[in-house]
Amino acid sequence: MVYLDTGCLVKLYYPERESAAVTTAVVGEQIAFTALHELEMVTAMQLKVFRGEAKPEQVVAAMDAVQGDVGAGKLIESPTDWRSTFREAIRLAQTHAAVAGCRSLDTLHCALAKAVDPSMFLSSDARQIKLARAAGLRRFGNLNSLFESNTIFAELGKIMFDSPDFLDMTAQSGKYAPGETDLRRFIVEGEQGIGCMWRSTGLPGK
Repeated sequence: MVYLDTGCLVKLYYPERESAAVTTAVVGEQIAFTALHELEMVTAMQLKVFRGEAKPEQVVAAMDAVQGDVGAGKLIESPTDWRSTFREAIRLAQTHAAVAGCRSLDTLHCALAKAVDPSMFLSSDARQIKLARAAGLRRFGNLNSLFESNTIFAELGKIMFDSPDFLDMTAQSGKYAPGETDLRRFIVEGEQGIGCMWRSTGLPGK
């Protein structure tokens, strides 16, 4: 089982710059899903409507896909002892916040992840990654590094924004020339379809 911070989880159900990188990283994996994920995800999706970045029907479709994946066993709701989790988050804050610069929700996500004991902890937040390392999580991934590395899986699929239930995604692997970082100059060496999001189940199959 893998643990994603909510910023990464949103990218599985709504198209963002790093969506394909996240999807590739979790193919075939079950993903931990907590009440904190659900609260933050609902809020994030509604804020997209508020900012004019998404249509209400797209948000409804995305959240329906989340619930579909819960029902299909791709998102795993583990029982949570919230009192113990908050105590661990407080301990992490007392021990690491002054050095890592982490925030309350960073400590709470790391405490939840420790309880799950995931095979990978994936985040796009450098402070949260620093805390995860200090907290002793066995393996962690920085989404920004995954997206920007020379073996990047670039999101180059066509996104059908006018359809609330269709998103075709293609992952392309390859590399940059030395010293190059412009995505438009990415050298494609391989390509693989990774399925659709905004359907009844948003995550790729095992």
